[in-house]
Amino acid sequence: MTQRIRPAWVGAVLLVLAATTIGSAQRPNLGELMREKLMHAETLVGAVVLGNHGQVAQSAAELVRLSEATTWSPLQTPQYLNHASQFRVAAESLEDEARARDIDGVSLAYMEMTLSCVQCHKHVRGARLGN
Repeated sequence: MTQRIRPAWVGAVLLVLAATTIGSAQRPNLGELMREKLMHAETLVGAVVLGNHGQVAQSAAELVRLSEATTWSPLQTPQYLNHASQFRVAAESLEDEARARDIDGVSLAYMEMTLSCVQCHKHVRGARLGN
């Protein structure tokens, strides 16, 4: 009877390990998500400067999508959640202004989004250092 239980037990453990590995492979870590956000932000600045409204809208939409990812969050403080919300609102506004082909609106939304990034990163660094 012990021999019959052992293969079943080993199979169950392997199944759990495989599921855990697959789940973690599908869930990017914070560093990967931040690099992806940076890539879209770099593309975005070029598109804003060149007045490429289609690329602005596309990059802004990707930043909104990444900001809505629930698989990561460096902090769960009210300040962090506020910064994250401000970022999302600014990115959505940027996308809307780009679709409306309003360069002044795009410029303002881009500045608001960038400011929210700087403020959020400042907050996270301070929280990690105990400030």
